[in-house]
Amino acid sequence: MDIPWVPLFVLVIFLLHPWLGIYSLVSVIVLMGFALLNEALVRDPQRSALRLQSQTHLYAEQVGRNVEVVQALGMEDNLVRRWKVLNGESAEEQYQAGARSSALVGFSRFLRLAIQTGILALGAGLVLSDGTFSAGQMIAASMLLGRALAPIDQAMGSWRSVIAARESY
Repeated sequence: MDIPWVPLFVLVIFLLHPWLGIYSLVSVIVLMGFALLNEALVRDPQRSALRLQSQTHLYAEQVGRNVEVVQALGMEDNLVRRWKVLNGESAEEQYQAGARSSALVGFSRFLRLAIQTGILALGAGLVLSDGTFSAGQMIAASMLLGRALAPIDQAMGSWRSVIAARESY
């Protein structure tokens, strides 16, 4: 719900100072590009994990429907072994997708904090060199940039859930 406010926050930062506005715009573009990269790198492993998980559940359901025949033929051990293999493959894919996503989200948060530190440094340089720019404006720009980048960061954190919902649909 906050993403439509991102351009407004960047516009207000432009009104504070053009250099801070350019920095903010580039920062938003970089973080959005990183979010798209995250989606591209996590989509296929997540899709594969969901497919394997669905196959595992379907297999268990089919065996459950025919439990009397399975028991009568003494096939329980073989079917349980096969289910464990399917479940293990599904769990491995889930782990791989989760590990990749967690690493990318962690780097994204680091990047966001580095960007916010960068705007403070740029603002401090403007305060020292430009007699018309104040420390209050520097803090305001930092807060506005934090509000502009937060929705992108949150979207990356919940992207696996979005992919799972899309694939389930």
